[in-house]
Formats: sequence, C-alpha cells, structure tokens
Amino acid sequence: MNYNRCFHCGNKLIPSTADMKISYEELVVEVQDAPCEKCSYCSRISFGDEVYGTVERFMETMKPKGISGTVMNYYENIAKGIAEDQ
Repeated sequence: MNYNRCFHCGNKLIPSTADMKISYEELVVEVQDAPCEKCSYCSRISFGDEVYGTVERFMETMKPKGISGTVMNYYENIAKGIAEDQ
C-alpha cells in the first residue's frame, strides 16, 4: 500500500490541516486544525494514527472532568496538553 497516495483516487497526498469530530465513549469533541494529508485531486482527507492516538489520549484525560461537546484546537489544546502531562 502506498501511503503517499489517496486511497480513493490514487493521486498525491499533501500535508494539510482540517477539522475533525471525534466521539469517544460518551465524549464528543470537535478538533480544529488537526494535521492531515489531503488529496491534491479529490480533496479527500486522511488523518494519521498518531493524530487519532493523541486525540484519544487527550479525551481520556477529559473523561473524569465530564467535558463533552467541546471545540478544541489541536496544536493549542490537545497536542500541548498531552506533552505537558508526560
């Protein structure tokens, strides 16, 4: 499998950012500006496993606080929050 190609049309993927909505157990969070790869032809978006893992770890820290339906910026809130916890 070529990860530098769009799974839908086969054209080149380019680094980009996009918003994503994630549901994790009872939590729902909209993540702004998450890193992704976007197809240069059909504009399909693909988020990497690292992004999903980072968001999931962040949401696990939010679960005890009962936070849901929140909008977070990936770089300002999520990735930074995970880095500070380690």
